[in-house]
Amino acid sequence: MPIVTPDLCDDYPEILVVEPGFRNFGGVDAFGGEIVTVKCFEDNSIVKEQVACRVTVV
Repeated sequence: MPIVTPDLCDDYPEILVVEPGFRNFGGVDAFGGEIVTVKCFEDNSIVKEQVACRVTVV
């Protein structure tokens, strides 16, 4: 069951919601693809392997 922000705000009125702080680094306003989340503490070699045709969140 997906959790959506309006439902959380209705159930928990004391909750604070932060606006997303996304910045455009690629010059493209819209894109799509497989999403991959990478956790890489002090080593970004994993990021370089994951970037081909994917939306990568580090």
